[in-house]
Amino acid sequence: MGKLYQTARGKKVDMEAMILKNEHAQALGNASMNARGDIIKNGKILKSRADVVQEYYQSNPSAVQVSLKKELPNDFFQTPAEAIEQIKEKATRKIVEKED
Repeated sequence: MGKLYQTARGKKVDMEAMILKNEHAQALGNASMNARGDIIKNGKILKSRADVVQEYYQSNPSAVQVSLKKELPNDFFQTPAEAIEQIKEKATRKIVEKED
């Protein structure tokens, strides 16, 4: 259940449930799309929202997609086997250092 909003008349409305319930219904007015952003005509989806966004970025090379994530080096991620080997190497180093 999503967040409940209260109207001016005091009714409680769950906007998330309303959007999910009507995501395939055509929007009111002159917009020929549904709540998800798909372009539709006569009740059939012509282009999905993902296709529209992809087409926009291909046709507008000056549009920049910004990522808030910082770039991680390729060796940042390890397989479980590599992690176990690295832990074993550290453990043997400590044992050898203590014997000296």
